[in-house]
Amino acid sequence: MKTPQQVTFRHIPQSAALDAKIREKLVKLASLYPEILDCEATVDKIDKHQHKGGHFRVAIGVRIPNQDLAASSADEDAFIALRNAIAAARHQLDKAIGKRRLTAQSPDAGIRHRSEAVRDTAAAETGAAQPFMDEDQAAALLDGEIHRADPERIASSVEQY
Repeated sequence: MKTPQQVTFRHIPQSAALDAKIREKLVKLASLYPEILDCEATVDKIDKHQHKGGHFRVAIGVRIPNQDLAASSADEDAFIALRNAIAAARHQLDKAIGKRRLTAQSPDAGIRHRSEAVRDTAAAETGAAQPFMDEDQAAALLDGEIHRADPERIASSVEQY
């Protein structure tokens, strides 16, 4: 599905090169984030400096489900302002979509515990799985008994791996 795009130029004549670059960046943004419903970019000239001339401001608006994001940047060069505005939009998308993805997952979904990773690494090196504790210790742990860590056992376990 192609993401709808709109590019608007205000107070400046339309530039074919800048228009093509904006559309290229918006297509890339839409390919990186499939959640994007539509994008719009506005380029306008603002008079910041009395003696130096105008600056260009590029504003990027992105709509994702249940949220509208906006990012803008200004610079003497329109292409630099475009680059900075796209970077700001990507940052906002990372934050918004990342939060949405985290809340959509259950707390344990896809998370491997460190002990599992270490055990798998040890099994790959030795060819067989090495348990971290004896069955008696595991049963005591499940029963709620609390044991102090045995430094000698920890040292021998570390030497194993």
